[in-house]
Amino acid sequence: MKGLEVTAWGILGLLFLQIPALGWLAKFHLLQRRDFSLSPNSLRKL
Repeated sequence: MKGLEVTAWGILGLLFLQIPALGWLAKFHLLQRRDFSLSPNSLRKL
């Protein structure tokens, strides 16, 4: 059972680590779609 516990905690940890990354990627994708050019202004919005 110890191995299963470690695996479950590992998967949970990966999910929690991925949530902020996914949020950042979604925000970046929306910014890219709103104005396609990567001007300094669009970078400053981040």
